[in-house]
Amino acid sequence: MDLKLSWAKFKAIHTTVMFDIRFSEDDDEYIIYGTDGDILFTCYIEKTDPAGSDQSDFESNYKDDANRRTDGKVMVYSTPRPLTWETYFGGAGDDATNGIGEGPRLEFKLLSTDASKTVDITFNEDVRIKDGFFYSEGAPFGSVLTCEIVHPVAGVVGNYVKNAPVFGNAPIYFNSEDSALIQQGLTVRLIVENSDPTTYTDHDARTDFKVVGRLEMFRESVI
Repeated sequence: MDLKLSWAKFKAIHTTVMFDIRFSEDDDEYIIYGTDGDILFTCYIEKTDPAGSDQSDFESNYKDDANRRTDGKVMVYSTPRPLTWETYFGGAGDDATNGIGEGPRLEFKLLSTDASKTVDITFNEDVRIKDGFFYSEGAPFGSVLTCEIVHPVAGVVGNYVKNAPVFGNAPIYFNSEDSALIQQGLTVRLIVENSDPTTYTDHDARTDFKVVGRLEMFRESVI
């Protein structure tokens, strides 16, 4: 149940129940809320008058302690995201001319005559790769996906995904609590290989299939 209250009633209930006060804000108003069991108490204070009694009262007497625990400790959470960086989901690399997310796309369309397809993506700033999600359609048993990090001079300097199975119509998840720094100038190379029944007798025959994907990363710019 969501009860929308005036600031005076919100304070009165808070004094009785002593729930933790939380708030968010934009340029126009404060959105203040607290919970007691299944009941959500919400209050809106408009920022129309800096000297207004409700706004002044909240800012002077409640704001500094809001978003804290009742024992006085600031509520925190752990995150692999670097301070000031943003979470970014991308299905393409960057392009030097057109910018973020306008480079080669993580789309693979293999024919039965293709041994593999490769997509190279680069970024125009340092990024931190965290997770990946890919989806296959019609992939034969024995097809795989590999992710390499390539230096322009030294060649392959890292393998973040090696021969991960790709099969049928299915999602493929790469999840981690960590993130890996990809410095500007390095190439993230993703390779999808068709099955190889000549080398591996239990592989399916090569067929046409598709794989698409996206990466979760942290970067300082997202626009």
